[in-house]
Amino acid sequence: MLGADVNIQASINDADGTVVSAEASVNGASLGLISTAPYQWTWNAIGAGETTVTVAATDNEGNTNQVNRVVSITDQPLVTEITSPASGDVVAVGKAVTVTADVSALQSEVTSAELFVNGLLVATDNKAPYQFSWTPAQ
Repeated sequence: MLGADVNIQASINDADGTVVSAEASVNGASLGLISTAPYQWTWNAIGAGETTVTVAATDNEGNTNQVNRVVSITDQPLVTEITSPASGDVVAVGKAVTVTADVSALQSEVTSAELFVNGLLVATDNKAPYQFSWTPAQ
């Protein structure tokens, strides 16, 4: 959530040697270099929108590996995304469509999700993963 401290943790192993350093960065700004496990950093999530979190590790032979994750920073306590059908998909009139949604609460627990079509409530689901059956009418 926007303005909150976020704990970034990485599990890093080297099968044929040792990890000598790990560095985390957010949008290219370093959060620090760590030379021993546990590999964790604290980041204050500022700036709403998509953010790239990167962890890069180096082993005793100089080999490096990097992992990037894009996260979305929001100031909204509840985040909802329809995952299916995709935006722009064509659905047939009179044929049932399964609508799925990801719903997450940043500060509490989600207890239900509702599907509205053109402002009208058409379905409710009280358990994740949230799925709804909807039949488009003419």
